Amino acid sequence: MLDILLKTAYLSAIILSLYTSGWLLIKADKNKTTGALAVCQFLIIIWCIPQMFSSLSVTKGIKYLTYVISYVGISFIGPAWLVFAFLYSKRRLGHLAEAVLFGIGAINYSFLLTNEYHHLYYRVFSFFNTDVVFGPYFYIHCTYTFTCVIVSVVLMIRYAVKRREKLYYWQATLFALGGL
Repeated sequence: MLDILLKTAYLSAIILSLYTSGWLLIKADKNKTTGALAVCQFLIIIWCIPQMFSSLSVTKGIKYLTYVISYVGISFIGPAWLVFAFLYSKRRLGHLAEAVLFGIGAINYSFLLTNEYHHLYYRVFSFFNTDVVFGPYFYIHCTYTFTCVIVSVVLMIRYAVKRREKLYYWQATLFALGGL
């Protein structure tokens, strides 16, 4: 039953992200904020598609490949969401800060790619879901990603409160819920 619920959630996320990114690319203003939101939607799609098929994997190698593809989206969604939040709230995030944010995401992803040499991301990765044991670096990655998302939510809510307009309040609320 849980597997069906997860597949439904992943499929819903993919459909909504495709719809949103398509709408953004066709009808929305062509600016950095719109582009940043489209990147976030694309990363969600990259994250969800392999997750839908991971339970259909017939070997440990194929299952690991679905994780590797999925973690492209997972590793970079936090920094991408933070960049979007800065743009949305009309704040300036310098190129160096962006490079550092995405560089940390790349380091997190490199720990996954090189896990077989150090087992810091996954202590155990086997074919069965119950035999996947996370390593300490997995939790560092999660802390970084959730910190980026929480800071993003705070930025957007503060911006909406500062603007004191209903439109921004509802937009920021929806973006915050989406981020969480």
